This record gives sequence, structure tokens and C-alpha cells, in this order.
Amino acid sequence: MFRRAMTTFSPSLTYLLAIWKHLASSGCSRPSTDPEVFLAAASLVPQVEWPLDLDVSDMLHQLYDIYTSCVGFHGQIMPSLEEKASACLMAMSHLYCGHVLKAHPTSGKFLGCRERDYDTFCQMIQRNIKDVDQTVLIVTRNLCLPQDDDHSFPWDLYDSPNSVMEWLSHSLPYHFVVGRVNENVQRLAIDVISQLLSSPSSPSNQIIANCALLACVMVGVQFDKKDIVRIDKRCHRLIWCSCYG
Repeated sequence: MFRRAMTTFSPSLTYLLAIWKHLASSGCSRPSTDPEVFLAAASLVPQVEWPLDLDVSDMLHQLYDIYTSCVGFHGQIMPSLEEKASACLMAMSHLYCGHVLKAHPTSGKFLGCRERDYDTFCQMIQRNIKDVDQTVLIVTRNLCLPQDDDHSFPWDLYDSPNSVMEWLSHSLPYHFVVGRVNENVQRLAIDVISQLLSSPSSPSNQIIANCALLACVMVGVQFDKKDIVRIDKRCHRLIWCSCYG
């Protein structure tokens, strides 16, 4: 399922992959199978660093299959499975960002569907999903093929939970690195940085580091791809030197 020796993974990633392998072997695309275990595993996906040399194609396809299992006969998410669908969307979006970055400057279809990834994301956005999930999908959809120059972007971020805002601060640099930037992306990046750093509660060092790297790539500072996928950016000296040196 995962094409790399598991002994080389970090402990947290090794643990997560072991859980995911169990879910895959038990057929977790069925809505009733290990729902608590799946939700715990899916929620960990954006919190773990996924090496670029790890092929997660199968996992990406599996997440999409699990998501579609949450869709009822009328083409909408079944109310009892909204939490599961939401966890799938966030995990899938996170892995999709890394897949696009890994393939850059080439591009392709990464979701494993018949239609283009852009069209698949559009279908998902049109369903009865939460506003925060729609925000995540719209931002991820921007990473699709360059000819899909979509200008629809979420601006009302004020009701977004901190977890989504922090994920945006981590994922937006991908757009600048792969050249999927227009005025809307730049405006969204500025809004994310402004909202995170002006929070009534003092932002964590992790959020400050995320915002620092995002600000750096916005002004053209070059980073290695491995630095972009890094979850914990607090120890990256180049970020602090570039922004505050």
C-alpha cells in the first residue's frame, strides 16, 4: 500500500500508517466499520509530516472512496456521516497538496477518478458540506491544472476554526511554489496571516513559523520542497533569518 520501508518513518507516521493498513484490510470504506478509529486516523493526517518520497496514491484514492460512501442516493452527504465526510475532505486535501508539490513541474490526475481532479473537486464543493470544508476544498482545487483559472475564493474566514486557519497557513505556500498564484490567492494569504497573528490570544510559535514561511514565499524567497511539507517549522533557521534577519 505504501511504497517505502516503514522503518524509515517517524514514530508518529509509522503509527498512523499501521492504523491505516488495519482500516484498509478491514474494508473501512463501509460507513459502519471502525468509525471511531477511522476518525482518529483521518484527523491525524494533517498533523503528520508526509515525506515526498512516500507514494500515498493508494491512500488518496481510498480517502475519496470513503468520502463517496458518505454520499446518499440524492447526491448529498448523509447527515449521520457528516463528521466522517469532513475528516475525509481535510485528510484528502492535505495529501493532495503534497502530491501536487511532488509532481511539480509536471501535473496529472491524482484522485483516480474518470473526470479531471478540478471537476471532481467542483462536485464535492456543490454538496451539502460545512462552510469550513468548502473553504478547504476551494483552496485545494486551486492547485489543479493551470488552465483551470478559477477566481472563486472564500473570503469569510472569521468563522473558521483555528485548526483550519493553521492548515491554510501551512498549505498556501504550496500554491506559490507551484505557480498557482493570482490576486485572489495573494489576498487570501494576507488575510490568513493577518487573522492568525492578530488573534486575541498570543499565536503559538508554530503559527508564527507558518506565517513567516508563507510571507517569505510570497516575496520570492526560495525554499526546498522538503521545507514546504515540514509540519514543524519552528526549528527552521532559514525562516527566521529570511524574515527577521
